[in-house]
Amino acid sequence: MRILHVLAEMTNDGNGLALFVQSLAEAQAIQGDTVNIFTNAGLYDPENPSSHNANPFYYNKDFASGLDKYAREADIIHIHGCWTYPVLAAARTAKKNSIPYIHSPHGAFAPVQLAYSAWKKALVKPLQQTLCRHASFIHAASELEAKWATNYLNGKPPRISVIPCGIERPQGNLPKSAIGQTSNLLYLGRLHPLKGVDILLKAFAVSGAQDEGATLTICGRNERGMLNELKKQASELAIENSVKFLSPVSHDKRWELLSKCDALILPSQSENFGMTVGEALALGKIAIATKNSYWQMLDAKEIGFTVEPTVDDISKALVKLIALPSSERQAMGQRAIAYIKENLTWDKTASELHTEYLNAIARYKNG
Repeated sequence: MRILHVLAEMTNDGNGLALFVQSLAEAQAIQGDTVNIFTNAGLYDPENPSSHNANPFYYNKDFASGLDKYAREADIIHIHGCWTYPVLAAARTAKKNSIPYIHSPHGAFAPVQLAYSAWKKALVKPLQQTLCRHASFIHAASELEAKWATNYLNGKPPRISVIPCGIERPQGNLPKSAIGQTSNLLYLGRLHPLKGVDILLKAFAVSGAQDEGATLTICGRNERGMLNELKKQASELAIENSVKFLSPVSHDKRWELLSKCDALILPSQSENFGMTVGEALALGKIAIATKNSYWQMLDAKEIGFTVEPTVDDISKALVKLIALPSSERQAMGQRAIAYIKENLTWDKTASELHTEYLNAIARYKNG
């Protein structure tokens, strides 16, 4: 099968959407598919990533012509993300060339996401809804995301297929944290207002974790000036000596950060999935994640804590984490590793999507 993935941009700074596309494409290629990734900067080459100077919100002549060329060589087009010119153009190109396409919104239809810069999203809503309704199916990474998509389309979506993301585990030796400790806490992701890092800082201060010797590392791409705001907030909360801010790291380098932490915290107001949680669990780390994500099973599986995105809930989880006996922390880590191995692999994700692709192509041919 010839698959063309289209998204606004590919970055190597921990962006979850880009990581999803690259990991999925690699798994699909291993399974025998011919796979290309096309962005506003052109055809993506993982061995020689190009710069991304073109603004993904505006028309790009080179993108339009290049996309048409590669689309005509594809059996199916998989469109990722929302609101940008490449996403909308990909749907038009697929229709023009009579090629079925599927759409992965990657959390864009969550209520808090829609409320952010709402007027801009309202302007393109008719185009975005048309894109969704003409898709062979919408790919959702969780049941929660499927619900968001249904609501966005006023209860009348096309076919929706729920297929979770895969989670890779790096090969080779990695540095490890001290066994049984919970002093090194990590947030790894974009520094964006919707990610809840400001709530995490308040919760960290309220929990008194720093008084127990705990440290909090925050690593991610600075967006909308959040980094300076967060540094100021840490100072105002008198926790600046226990909080470290790191620049974004590449996909490969994130494993070193994850391996050194004792617990990962994802305080987002909403996540369609939350890949860093799965990566931490794959390394035997405890995770704290909000209920507005895929990871609602953390408590039930005894591999972490699921919380509301509030200061009170997150601070209570931190207190529980620090109070855990060493033996229980290690047992939770072993259960986490087993859960990821049994349930979330890229081979499984690629295989399930392959089946859905074939069904979509057959339906398209049959009208």
